[in-house]
Formats: sequence, structure tokens, C-alpha cells
Amino acid sequence: MCHVEDHSVTIRFFHSLLKNPGKPLIDIKSHLDNLGLKFDEVTAPNSFDITDCFNRDSKLEELLLDFMTGDFTGPSPQRCRKASWTCPGSSAALQKDGRAMFNNDLSCMLVFA
Repeated sequence: MCHVEDHSVTIRFFHSLLKNPGKPLIDIKSHLDNLGLKFDEVTAPNSFDITDCFNRDSKLEELLLDFMTGDFTGPSPQRCRKASWTCPGSSAALQKDGRAMFNNDLSCMLVFA
């Protein structure tokens, strides 16, 4: 729903299509609050092993940097490379059994009819 002119109208439209106990998955909490719609927020744990992305000689490290910087046209700048080596200590990454795990939990809103 990122490419709609009026999120509230779009949410109301899809909400009107629901039948009990229908629940669309959407991600616009403030609009739901403003519309007074009943919803639950649900979080799905999601993580993946990114240890190999921090090996300075790894193709995965190069691809991760390209993804993180949005630069798919050539090598990432040296300052980005240095920043990536500290990523396993950030709040988005955690250590588990000696591996760097990236926390990418997903959340959504379940809207009730």
C-alpha cells in the first residue's frame, strides 16, 4: 500500500471486504489507530547467519556492502567496509554459538472485521 494516494481510504476499502474472522496483513499502525480499527500486532522472529559476510576476503562481504550501501555499480567505499566489520556488535546482530546472526524480526498488524 505504499503507492496509494490515501492510505485511510485504501484501508477502509480492504476492511470492508473482510468477512468474519478475516484479517488482512498491513503495516500502517498509525492509520489503523486514527481509523479506530481493532487490530493486533504480531511479530515473527526471523534471523539469519551473516558470519561469512564479515570475512574481508569473501565475495559475500562485498555483496553485503553493496546491498547495505545501495551501490551495485562497483566496490563499496572503504569507510563502508570498515563500518560493516563492526556490524556484529550492533543491536541488529547478535552472537550465537560463535556465529554472527542478523536479527530481522518481521511484524505486521492483523486487522479484525
